[in-house]
Amino acid sequence: MQQNRDGEWVPAIPEPLRGFWWKQCKCEQEFLTMRGYRGHYALAHILKVEA
Repeated sequence: MQQNRDGEWVPAIPEPLRGFWWKQCKCEQEFLTMRGYRGHYALAHILKVEA
């Protein structure tokens, strides 16, 4: 868990499964940037929002 800017405790985003060039999520999606990976993980796995 980690604390966000609003002071709320939220689950931490884990490191990707592999990754110098490509970051792979546990759902096997791949991302070129860490920012893309973190955005996907937050929406799909923490908030459970489908895009």
